[in-house]
Amino acid sequence: MWRLDMTYVGAPSHGATLPWPTDIDPELVELFKKVVWSSLVQPAERAPATRTLANQSSGMLILGRYMTEFEYYDLIDFDVTAVRFLQRNLRDLASRIDEAEYMDQGGADDDGIAAADRSTHQHQDPSATDHYTRGRLSFTVVDTVFNFIALIYRQRRVLRLLGVHVGDEDPLDGQTARSWTLGVRAPGVPAKSPLPDEIALPLMIAADRLLGAPADDVLKLQKAALRALARREVAPTRKTLRMGGTDLLDAWRFAILNGETTPWHPTLPIHDEDGGPLPLAETLRDLIETIRDACVLTLLQLTGMRIGEIVALRAGWQPEAPLPSCIVKRRSASNDRDLFYAESIVNKGRDVPERETWLLGCCAAGSKAIPTPVRAIMLLEDLLAPWRALLTVTDGSLPLIVSFYGAKTLPSQSSHVSHPTVISTSRNVRLLYSRLLEWQDLPDIAENGDELIEYKSRRGMNISCSQWRKTFAANIARTDTRLLNALRRHFKHMHLATTEGDYVGRDVRVLEDVDEAQLQQTMTFLRAQTRRPGRTIGRTGSIVQRNLKRIRLLEEAGHPQLGKDMMEVLVATDVRLLHADHGICAITVSPTKARCHELARSVSFLNDRPSFSYQRPEICAGCRCFVADQSHLPYWRTRFLQNNAAKRAHHRSPDGGPAKVFEMKARQAWRVLRSLRSRQARDVQSGQSAKSPE
Repeated sequence: MWRLDMTYVGAPSHGATLPWPTDIDPELVELFKKVVWSSLVQPAERAPATRTLANQSSGMLILGRYMTEFEYYDLIDFDVTAVRFLQRNLRDLASRIDEAEYMDQGGADDDGIAAADRSTHQHQDPSATDHYTRGRLSFTVVDTVFNFIALIYRQRRVLRLLGVHVGDEDPLDGQTARSWTLGVRAPGVPAKSPLPDEIALPLMIAADRLLGAPADDVLKLQKAALRALARREVAPTRKTLRMGGTDLLDAWRFAILNGETTPWHPTLPIHDEDGGPLPLAETLRDLIETIRDACVLTLLQLTGMRIGEIVALRAGWQPEAPLPSCIVKRRSASNDRDLFYAESIVNKGRDVPERETWLLGCCAAGSKAIPTPVRAIMLLEDLLAPWRALLTVTDGSLPLIVSFYGAKTLPSQSSHVSHPTVISTSRNVRLLYSRLLEWQDLPDIAENGDELIEYKSRRGMNISCSQWRKTFAANIARTDTRLLNALRRHFKHMHLATTEGDYVGRDVRVLEDVDEAQLQQTMTFLRAQTRRPGRTIGRTGSIVQRNLKRIRLLEEAGHPQLGKDMMEVLVATDVRLLHADHGICAITVSPTKARCHELARSVSFLNDRPSFSYQRPEICAGCRCFVADQSHLPYWRTRFLQNNAAKRAHHRSPDGGPAKVFEMKARQAWRVLRSLRSRQARDVQSGQSAKSPE
């Protein structure tokens, strides 16, 4: 068993596991180990994340057992013919699996964290079990088989240096792993869509209800219980809190909420199924966990943050303001609003985790009002403070969220609490759903046509945290489509196309507005280029240049319908420049020249959107579809300063890896800045000489 470190915040402590079973030929096991190790220490392209390799472990096992079964002991013999034979075998085995019994659970969650046993399930029908797949043939597992074959081919030059014989012929015949997977079976479950209103709205209302007077009650009850324990100087065991909490139970009354006639929680003590009173410690821990998970759910619902970014929030209070240290309060540009931002860390899509901010909400300038997401973070600070003190700290900072372990009682030692992980926090939120909603009362079909039967039968356990992110985006888009570009920036997406493709959904009106917004941005950029030609770096392509000529002709002729005619030209030529903070992607002009698709091995003239899995500023800056002008100077200036500072901060780290990454990014940002500034200086000089009398 190999255990690989996971460096992102919120990763499980055991890391990513890669099993090497004994039923695979030992020589093949050694070959596969060299493939995995070389892809991490000397990748041919971009190094795969360790969590990605963990997800592909099922594919490695199936491929290894298959090659052992059919006596492929050398990678040089595993060619296109062998892969086609593998595909036919997998197709035949997959056809014997009953989809009604075998549900494809898909791969990882929103942060890409999933162990191999989460994405595969052991099929119970012995007739579908074979010698090398063990009956596990979901779409996701089949995809990992072909992805590992693609990884072997990408690493062929490095593997040859390690003495591994790999042929020059692509075993996937130039096709993507996904296309081979589709030749075996279709995806079992589509990508998660935004939650229907019949589910999302009641859960939002229920979570908001808990963050009011109920949260205050739990805070007071916790303080009273801890004071009682401190007076008796005993540990919070079941027995001591059953005996010592008697006076507290007699005096305690839960609040009655506005519009209700009874307290929001039954009177203490709570009785079990046999009629006996439950210990106060057990009841109090349940209440603490309920409020904690309701706060996390509120942040998911109202901010669009990923679960990994919520887990990465740090604890502490600001010395000069009554706000948590992870919250920043700023005055708006119009000076009439106070804006609240959360500072956390982004793991997804980053080689090294980076700090970012998310807008939590706003209120009138000078007001004492607190937006609901800010209250959720403040509650987490107060509620978990006694248990946060039990944590073992290694990096000098404490997490905002604390996970409880062990018996259902209040923690008394460090082994009963732990730092939160993405998986444990997600699981706790899913467990909360069944308590917040009367699932049996839901209709079978939502008003938008979505089926709710599975949600009802599983009481919300099939709701992923990423669905709240998509629900948040759908609500913003339906409220005002003009906010789509602001939503892109809030989600830290490089292009509006990412927001459109993954988060807008099936709303035709929204899709039309996105399309029109992209055309308007394209036309604005092209018209600006006619007035200030040559003030860009990168290549705009021949089609863009032809459109520039058409605009100049229309402007010189004083055409009264320039905007309308130009829009028709752009629609006819299908030119949409995808705008981002760091630059412009002209992939619609030259689809086969996109660097991101070259890395993803998905180059095709049909791909008019970037490959989002490989799309990053450092990749874009070296792409032939990249364009940048003076408006992008602030981004590259900020990027240079941040990465240069991060390089110095990590300069003395033991491995030196992060420092090298930040140095590379800082150096590239400086080159882009220098190119834009030199172009700007030449433009200024040419403009001055044009104005001079000479």
